[in-house]
Amino acid sequence: MDGDAEAATNLIDPNVPSAQRVLLTGDVYKDAGQRISGYDVKDVEVADDGQSATATVSVTQDQRSTDTTLQLTRAGGVLGLRQWEIAPDQSGLYKTVRVSVPAGQDTLTVNGHEVSVPASSASPSPTSGYHRRSVFEEDPDALSLTVLPGEYTFAAPKGGKYLTYGDDQKVTVTADEDTSSELSGSTVEFRQRLTEQAVTDAAAKAKEKIDACVAKKEFKVAECRLNSYYEADDEHRNPSWSVEEYPTFMLTDGLNSTDSDPVDELETGSSCTCGPRRVGR
Repeated sequence: MDGDAEAATNLIDPNVPSAQRVLLTGDVYKDAGQRISGYDVKDVEVADDGQSATATVSVTQDQRSTDTTLQLTRAGGVLGLRQWEIAPDQSGLYKTVRVSVPAGQDTLTVNGHEVSVPASSASPSPTSGYHRRSVFEEDPDALSLTVLPGEYTFAAPKGGKYLTYGDDQKVTVTADEDTSSELSGSTVEFRQRLTEQAVTDAAAKAKEKIDACVAKKEFKVAECRLNSYYEADDEHRNPSWSVEEYPTFMLTDGLNSTDSDPVDELETGSSCTCGPRRVGR
């Protein structure tokens, strides 16, 4: 209740690899919101052998009570009074948060504290993750991190001029949350996205190219896919092209870039309408 995650792991070990218990630290958990604030032992049922028991405990989180069970083992006793200790081999209140991070990311900042995580090998595509039904279903490299019930704030990775990972994300893990399957439980997903500046700069580069195309004094500009009905002859010469309508640019699933890609190589997914403005002698 005081945010001492180390004491909790000493009492009941989560039995997960070190890489999955990076959020089970005093710093991270002490600064978590909505932690367990109280408990009440409602019942203890002793097994027939008298050496083990099951305790029904009501825990309080965010003014809401949830029943859970703990396995106990006998630890001696005198004068007919039994002493019990919590059995170490059980799940306790541990839950799982699944986190999808950008490729190469080897740290996370959670509740204001930086922790090390295995570097993800997920795709760096700005549109990877569109229409995603589940972080784990679509991203096999998502991290499974063991946590205690509480509210955790994950800081968004730092982006750049042309890439962003969105805003910080907050998840609340409840004492009764089911994290038994890969498709259940809390998830955090930082997806790479192009910034508005990337779209603006790409549109400007595209407009420059269009203007360069229509500035050519040719009847056919193959590299620009401009073709005129006229042919150069004694009656038709000195052609001039004009832009009737510039394209509108938007992000689509077809975009595929990294922060180092030149803006003029970004796909626009749009086209423009051009036509010959004047053909004369």
